[in-house]
Amino acid sequence: MEPNDILNLINQDKLDEAEKYLLQLKESAPNALNIYLLDALIAAKHNKYFHAIKYLQKELELFPENTTASDLLNQIYSQLGWYIPADVKSDKLSLSEVLKNSRDIKTILWFRVDLIGDNIITAGMLPFIKDKFPNAKIVVICTEQVANIYSADPCVDKIETVNIDQLSNNYYRFDTIKRLQSYNGDLAINTVFSRSIHGDYLTLWSGCKFSIAFEAKDGVNSPIEILKNNSKLFNHIVDTPTNVVSELKKQEIFLRALDIKINNLQPRIYYTCDDVNYVKELANQANIEISKSLILAAGASTKLKRYPYMAEVINYFCQKHNLSIVALGSKGEWDETQKILDSCEAKSINLCGKTTIRQSAAVISLSPIMLGNDSGLSHVANAVKTPNVICVGGMFIGRYCPATSFSNAVMHPIPCYACHGKCVFEDQNLTTYHCVSEIPVNVVKVAIDNVFLQNKPYPEIFISKNANSNQNYNNAVELLKDEIGLVVTEVE
Repeated sequence: MEPNDILNLINQDKLDEAEKYLLQLKESAPNALNIYLLDALIAAKHNKYFHAIKYLQKELELFPENTTASDLLNQIYSQLGWYIPADVKSDKLSLSEVLKNSRDIKTILWFRVDLIGDNIITAGMLPFIKDKFPNAKIVVICTEQVANIYSADPCVDKIETVNIDQLSNNYYRFDTIKRLQSYNGDLAINTVFSRSIHGDYLTLWSGCKFSIAFEAKDGVNSPIEILKNNSKLFNHIVDTPTNVVSELKKQEIFLRALDIKINNLQPRIYYTCDDVNYVKELANQANIEISKSLILAAGASTKLKRYPYMAEVINYFCQKHNLSIVALGSKGEWDETQKILDSCEAKSINLCGKTTIRQSAAVISLSPIMLGNDSGLSHVANAVKTPNVICVGGMFIGRYCPATSFSNAVMHPIPCYACHGKCVFEDQNLTTYHCVSEIPVNVVKVAIDNVFLQNKPYPEIFISKNANSNQNYNNAVELLKDEIGLVVTEVE
């Protein structure tokens, strides 16, 4: 029977008959034109779109000019959108098999397509993953913006970058999935607690034999209903008790699901001697000694998280302790940061946009203290063990900051604390969140003085004694006292 005859059977929904004749055709001409296209059409009729796409990819590998196959592939991607079909779920491995035969795991795909700080927090898990699966190559899938975090990490064998904004383009999505599937991964690990559609999509479409992720607990990044449906497609879902606050503690629970027991997970970033030499040269050109300088991280992922009185605090602190200022951040944060530096009397250098994340880590490691807003650089400071004071809003109380014994948060609880970024005042054309802008300047001054003068082995929150009582804040603080040994200091 000819391919066109089989196509007619498929169009008539005579699928059993079509499959029988297609099998015969494969035996006589296994790689003939349209063989895998017919396979794809049958799979699509069964709603097995994952398999349909795999067949179309094979067809196009053999016959790149097959426009019928490429058109069908584009059509399927367009129809599916962000929907993930049920047949992506692999049954090739169980969790018990993964753990029992850990030395047989050859390729792990590590999915972190989120922000700088999130990646630095969870990079500390990689050495334990490497120890558990000693023969595995670890491939990190992340955005271009954070790839530098992993570029010197000895646990990382390969980095695949993804442009999240371009994933809506069918051709880019097709190429990305093809790249991921080319690794023939054994284990797909997605450690994002606040999962996203994009992260789910890439993890599940990667074609790994086994996939593991957190249960969808919130809809911070994507609709919770979609994420919960996607949970059914992972091979194993890690649940966390609702009373666990710290992100690092959540990740420890994830590791325990892989039979990795750890109680003091730390953020992590590697930098090189070249990174250190580069930043020292920049500082020398400005006649600044980094070891006698405050690091300023005045930027944030949104201007709404930027503390508006940073200049006043810096001026006070640097004059009191005779310190210079080294400012770090992205290129887009240079102008706003320079305005702060221009209002300060201390000698300064603005390195916003002039250093990579690794080079920023090298700078911070050489400094005695950092002051900043809630941003990725606060996690860099924790990773390189530099004491830091961070002005933090009430989006996620204590989840990210304070995190380690080097981490200190200045907070101002207000009635709407724990909003998960869904500010009740967002329709008021804010320049800064109220929970950030209302932090009293004297509390920040006391905090940075105390942290600079003490070598303390615990994370700390500084608040005003006049701050409004908030039950969400109170509950989180009590839990964090047990989780991470948190200390709270109330300032007059």
